[in-house]
Amino acid sequence: TAISLLEKNDKGFFLLIEGGRIDHAGHANNLENLLYEMTTFNETVSYVYDWAKNRGDTLVIVTADHETGGLQVTGNNGAGNLPDVTWSSTGHTSANVGIFAYGPGGDQVEGTIDNTDIYSILYVPTYSLTVSSSPAQPVEIMISPSDSGGSGSGQTGLTRTYFQYTPVSLTAPYIANGSVFDKWLVNGTE
Repeated sequence: TAISLLEKNDKGFFLLIEGGRIDHAGHANNLENLLYEMTTFNETVSYVYDWAKNRGDTLVIVTADHETGGLQVTGNNGAGNLPDVTWSSTGHTSANVGIFAYGPGGDQVEGTIDNTDIYSILYVPTYSLTVSSSPAQPVEIMISPSDSGGSGSGQTGLTRTYFQYTPVSLTAPYIANGSVFDKWLVNGTE
């Protein structure tokens, strides 16, 4: 699969998977093909979701760039039977489409959003913070605020990466393990 090839890149990757035949079925107003293509796409999304949920570092977004055909279900014909439907078009419509997300940053996807906002959700700059003490000695520290995008505590000399700009406060002098630390060095600067 594409994922098995791309996941070997330690810098991460972006993968776009399109269910383009869903659009074709909408243009043709072909319900059977539409349902088949949506079922196949759902299987793909399920595979990606199962892969991502075991990682913790992967954002999955599922959406469409437009609706096609203006499909409306008008009657339920029971399990195993196609429903009665009407189509309002063989083209693209202005109907809202769903957007669903899972993973880091997925909480930014809720309700109705403008499709141009997806870029700002996908583009996640990182900020690194390296903390050391003077005198140099490994001590337990707490970086405040603790956030889910970075680690909140650890030893000096550790570099933390934050996925959003995060204010950090360090207090000096600082007393730990019977030693007094009179200054903090953040990214090499006092």
